[in-house]
Amino acid sequence: LKTAKKPRRSFYRCATGFFPAMATTGTIFHTPTPKEQAMNLSHLAVPFVAEGIGVFLLVFSQAWIGRVENHSGPNGLGAFKHFNTASAPTNITLAPGVEELEFPHQIVWATSAFAFMVIGLIYALEPVSGAHLNPAFTLCDVLAGKTQWKRSLGYVAAQVIGAILAGRLLAVLEIAPADDVQWFHALPELLYTSLLCFVTLNATCEEATRGNEFYGISIGMVYIAGGVAVGSTSAFNPALTIGSYASIPSFDIRKIITCLAILAAQCIGGAFAAQLFKVCRPHEYDSRVDQGEMTTKAAGEFIGTFYIALTLCLNTMTRSVAASWSMAAALMSATYSLATVASGANLNPSVTLGLLLSGRDKIDPKDGRLYIITQVFAGACAGIIAGIYARASNKLEPLEAGPGNPVLSEASNFATDFMFTSILVFTWLAMLTTGSDTQSFFGLAIASCVTASAVSALNPAVMLGQVVAVIVQGSSFGWGFLQALLFVAAELAGGCAGSGAFRLLYRREFDGHYLERMLHMSENPMGMQVGSQVAGNEREMAWKESVADFKNRACTVCNY
Repeated sequence: LKTAKKPRRSFYRCATGFFPAMATTGTIFHTPTPKEQAMNLSHLAVPFVAEGIGVFLLVFSQAWIGRVENHSGPNGLGAFKHFNTASAPTNITLAPGVEELEFPHQIVWATSAFAFMVIGLIYALEPVSGAHLNPAFTLCDVLAGKTQWKRSLGYVAAQVIGAILAGRLLAVLEIAPADDVQWFHALPELLYTSLLCFVTLNATCEEATRGNEFYGISIGMVYIAGGVAVGSTSAFNPALTIGSYASIPSFDIRKIITCLAILAAQCIGGAFAAQLFKVCRPHEYDSRVDQGEMTTKAAGEFIGTFYIALTLCLNTMTRSVAASWSMAAALMSATYSLATVASGANLNPSVTLGLLLSGRDKIDPKDGRLYIITQVFAGACAGIIAGIYARASNKLEPLEAGPGNPVLSEASNFATDFMFTSILVFTWLAMLTTGSDTQSFFGLAIASCVTASAVSALNPAVMLGQVVAVIVQGSSFGWGFLQALLFVAAELAGGCAGSGAFRLLYRREFDGHYLERMLHMSENPMGMQVGSQVAGNEREMAWKESVADFKNRACTVCNY
């Protein structure tokens, strides 16, 4: 048996790897036919063709949506207008020298439509090429060690070719994209490109979230978060920037310089996202590193809270009419990306407080203090950047009104802020601490609470960030500082109320024998009545113990 010759499997190395061919004797290699060689090369080219086609469609869609939104048709689509100083709303004051400003309603339609186009293409092309569709993410993917350089160069080449072809087609069809990009747009382009690449890495390349179904939604929501906050001119994608400038019919050195500045900012954002991923996921590169280290926890909380606060602060500075929609999108992307980090994606001092009061040893009080401090610091940093951007753009006068809905009274604003914060905390605890089966929808459920609030921040760190942004911009803000502090108090009280509601409705989380008793009663119908009486007495005792534990924890948190 040892000396007998066995059939040997030989391989023909081709472009796609190894072409298997069974040889019957010796070391005779199978020579592929020309048809087999063509098939191998076509399989190799498919991912690159998919990237080129995907970017082509993105560039064309963005320009087309921008064109439609400025023209009203018979069906009412795009029926959005600009306003000038004579017709400006009373709550918006234009800066001296600014005669016309794009109405915020216009941006909501454009960014939302484009974001859903991105979601569709990501779900369609991810099985083929991974759906990079963005040279900045391809660079980020390489720096994170998830893709080889050779493959990434082919991806970038395909993306640039697709963008240029789409730009030239737009020039032929005379569909000119927005050309009001200025040098100060480089700052939000850098920040939101890094967020986009960071979310994409966490959704598609992280081991803990592999095989999820929410990756497309979490990526597309970044365009809504940044697009509504910054404006419809935002791209967060070098290919989109190249495509928009490739459609310009005439050569303009000023526009070329602006394009190069935006491209540099986007590429830097992609490289920065790779470093953020390494900080939040150190175990991906060194198995000896503990994911529960304080640095990793603080980094996850800072990154998520920073981008949520930055989004709402920019919406405040630009007088957006869809601040809650934009902030909810940022919260959804951040929650999906950071839920598997050691901190658990609290991203909100009210949520952290509610988690501390919910018991069950889900969080250490020392970690809770670290999270809250980190969240407040992240909100302040976001406020500084938003204020600097507002001063640089110089389109609007400094904000004079305080936070909240000016149509409602102060009491109504505080009451709604308290109520929706309690709903948010309750939903967060129900989705992320109970082992819920809706593993693909927890981010959507949590972010929906912010969308429903319409005008409230529901986050003390974000509210403090707004105050910092207003100070940096140079606004007087009237008595809004005191009003902001009252909002913070209402939101913290809402966190306590949400935790109390969770204890009331999720008693099984605090009674270890609850499910066992229910199963026993279902198996013994004859003793159902007696069993239910016993179970009711035990549940009442468990509830009293839970209330006592809640009071003790509240006292402990206050003393701490």
